[in-house]
Amino acid sequence: MKVIKIGQLVFFLLILSQFSNGQLSIEEPLKIAIEKAIEKDLSLQNQALDIEKLKIDRQKLLNKYIPKLEATSALALYDNSFTLDVSTTTLPISGIQLFEGKTQLESTGNLFRSELTLSSVLFSGNQIQNGAEALAKKAEGSSYLLDSDKDKIAKAVIQSFDQLFLIQSSEELLLDTQTRLQKESERIEKAIKNGVAVPYDRDKIKLAQLELDSKRVSLVDSKSLLYRKITYLTGYDKAEIEAISYELLPYLIFERELNIDAKQELLALESFKEALDYLLKKEKGSNLPKLGAFASMSYTDLFNSTVTVPTSSFSNVINTQVDQFSIGPNWMLGLGLKWELFSGFERKNNIKTAKINSDQIQNKIDDSRQQLELLMNNAISSYEAALMQIDIAEQKKKIAFNNLDLAARQYREGLISIVDRLEAENDLYKASQQFVEKKIIQRQAAIDVLIATGTLVEEITKN
Repeated sequence: MKVIKIGQLVFFLLILSQFSNGQLSIEEPLKIAIEKAIEKDLSLQNQALDIEKLKIDRQKLLNKYIPKLEATSALALYDNSFTLDVSTTTLPISGIQLFEGKTQLESTGNLFRSELTLSSVLFSGNQIQNGAEALAKKAEGSSYLLDSDKDKIAKAVIQSFDQLFLIQSSEELLLDTQTRLQKESERIEKAIKNGVAVPYDRDKIKLAQLELDSKRVSLVDSKSLLYRKITYLTGYDKAEIEAISYELLPYLIFERELNIDAKQELLALESFKEALDYLLKKEKGSNLPKLGAFASMSYTDLFNSTVTVPTSSFSNVINTQVDQFSIGPNWMLGLGLKWELFSGFERKNNIKTAKINSDQIQNKIDDSRQQLELLMNNAISSYEAALMQIDIAEQKKKIAFNNLDLAARQYREGLISIVDRLEAENDLYKASQQFVEKKIIQRQAAIDVLIATGTLVEEITKN
């Protein structure tokens, strides 16, 4: 745990004017762009769908407690032979003896059977409940990872627009420099005609102007690439991108306690650990018996059938036609118990594997916590250094501006060379550009701190 303290006096007035609620003040146009990017991202959509599938799988598992009603029917031709050993029966008139010794009977005909069965799981050894809880925790962990990816998208959007801001600022700086050099060029042209200047000075200014043109072309190419990236992230077209405007102010984090307790990756691992613990309980539950209840009603009908019965008389057999033989309705109601007493050590090995998986992810949690603590502390250090760099860059910009004003007057008075004059111009361009860059670096450092603590999107949605 670490406390950030902003004690730099140079930012005191800025803090009072920019913030009133202690929250990170993301510019409204950027907040809208972040929402668009999160809504558009297909990877996030697929992750959300995966979470929905886990929820469906959990519900499917719990639905095993809901009774199942099944209806079956069958119509078939059959041809059977079976052995019957009962007491011999003598027919009274003919004297024919039936079922003498073991009798081989044969029967052919048609069979129709229908059955309605209701079954329900009463006790599953807690396997269903533990399996459902494991899926719930897995879905929870996946949701945390989804939030982590939202933080990354938010950072990419802010970073892209800030880079676009830098390019636009550089274009304005080039335009200002071009304007000053053009005035200087016109003055030198008059001085050359009057014989108080040499063409060398004019050529040096032309060379400097060509350098500006080269930088401008490079900026145009970079801007085009950024437009495409922002369009990919947010879906904005060129006109919508160009319509976004904001003031590039530092992102300031007030004095607060920072920790990684809300870091999504860590919370996800803890949820996955709980899921594995439930799976371990599920495997242990396989030692317990399973209890179910069932009820059924069936109906069986034999029709157009023939039964052949051997006899001891000269005719050898009696063929009997069965027009219909029906059994039903037959009712059954009862309980079923299934208990796997020995599974060839499969259950024991599954429990061992589940325990190892749980121990492995616990080790990963412990290691990740240490790494995330280190990343957070590094991010805080970078943030504090970036704050001070803004003040330094601002002072450099002021000095460069004053130097340029002084160099311009000294050059007109012939006290310095054109090289010194152009060098002062270049120093102002670089100092002004660095001032913008340092502010962008500071904003990214503040975002990195909040990403390290897992609170970036939460901070954005607060205000």
